[in-house]
Amino acid sequence: MEPLNFASLTIDKPLFSQKRTYQIPAGELLLTFISNLKINPGYSFIILVNGVIHDGNYYVQAGDEIHCLPQITGG
Repeated sequence: MEPLNFASLTIDKPLFSQKRTYQIPAGELLLTFISNLKINPGYSFIILVNGVIHDGNYYVQAGDEIHCLPQITGG
């Protein structure tokens, strides 16, 4: 069995119309990858890397689990 050479990025509604999962090559800058995605306008989101909030200024490691989640707002 070959070792993983990528991280997994999952983005769900409402940032996209349906759930999507991407494989990001290890060593790639996360913020660069995410900035090239066409996320639905008007939504802000947080980035979790292995369950920890991150600003995206991070070089992905093989096996990372990354999620973009919409921020919850309200009063």
